[in-house]
Amino acid sequence: MMDLKKQYIIQTISVAANNLRLSSEKIEVLGLLKETILNAGDLETLIASMKKITQFSKLAIKLQEIYNYLKLNKIDFLKLSDKFKEHTQLVVKDLNLALDALTPNSYNAINIKLNEFSLNSSTDGHRDESLTIDFTDRKSLLTDKMRTARIKENYIFEEETNDDQLFFQNFEATILKPVKEIELVLKNLGNGEFKSTELRQYESVMRVNASLSEKFGTEITTEMHNILARAFRMLQLKELNPEKEMIEAMRACLIVIVALVRNKDIDITYYLNRAEDFGKKLQTLKMRNS
Repeated sequence: MMDLKKQYIIQTISVAANNLRLSSEKIEVLGLLKETILNAGDLETLIASMKKITQFSKLAIKLQEIYNYLKLNKIDFLKLSDKFKEHTQLVVKDLNLALDALTPNSYNAINIKLNEFSLNSSTDGHRDESLTIDFTDRKSLLTDKMRTARIKENYIFEEETNDDQLFFQNFEATILKPVKEIELVLKNLGNGEFKSTELRQYESVMRVNASLSEKFGTEITTEMHNILARAFRMLQLKELNPEKEMIEAMRACLIVIVALVRNKDIDITYYLNRAEDFGKKLQTLKMRNS
């Protein structure tokens, strides 16, 4: 039976990756990372070793935070879904950075270092345990001291993490807040009932949320917001006619955004393709009109 902590962290990484645009090479690296976690003899030792690797250091700090939650807190299964969603959002940005920095070949070289670090840590840990009288209390004390040392060593990172935590808590609410309003605007567009001020307002909202999504590291969500912002802009300038097909394409952008932000485990390929085709069409129209 797989260790619950491993299963939770692997699933967190998998769902976070759904928010990213992954090449075949990145998918391979992602698979290697999950395999490394799955095969780890000691997950906490592995995470500590990852902190020593430049490409993994920031991601490892987030994984340590998740690991600490699983290890030190009594799990409230009624709230676990919300916590899982928070943890998924927590790792997206740094998972993306790690995947950008790695190839399958470079990962394999790094994995050798991880094994060396883990082996050294395990050997040191064994020597400490042989001197332990009260194993549970000593181990707890050692873990606390190690954790304190890591916090000091990663002071700058931890400040970023605290800032990120506030950001992650507000991200979902901020992105989803205008969705229903925009659905109503799209419905009114179909009926020919819309105001230029509304279009300008939601163009601005989409640009702000695109910037927020970019900071969060979600490429697809960023792209969807940019497409909607561009569409609202072109509607204002009368470079785009509010036809049924166009409205459905804008709605497809919204569906993709909501599905990704809420981590809905459904196939959104149809909507994503439709939204991306619409984005290409807008680019073509823009070039013609410029």
